Amino acid sequence: MPRVSIITPTINRQDLLPALWDCVRAQSVEDIEWLVFDGSPQRAPMFEGIDDPRVCYRHVADSMTIGAKRNALCDAATGEIISLSSSGSSFITARMTSSHIGTSSESSLYIGVLARVHALSRR
Repeated sequence: MPRVSIITPTINRQDLLPALWDCVRAQSVEDIEWLVFDGSPQRAPMFEGIDDPRVCYRHVADSMTIGAKRNALCDAATGEIISLSSSGSSFITARMTSSHIGTSSESSLYIGVLARVHALSRR
């Protein structure tokens, strides 16, 4: 099973991040990481209490574009598959499984939609 990087570019949506964290922890895919790029004026306090090596929180109080944040997260991602989860998406009930991810070695690009989550293979 390939590693999945869940990336979340966000700004001023810190109230929604705990629900996304619950969703990340509920995934049936075990080899995941969650990368968050937060452009809010203040750091999200919830990340101070998370001691999980799968979580990488980056706070830069700057008005970067969503595309710049997304690109930075993609560059930092270590997974073969990148799942984009915006802080305003309906990712709360989505669960990734091996059938969603696809395991065909013949496919160089896999695009799937899981409750507004788009997964792109990095192969």
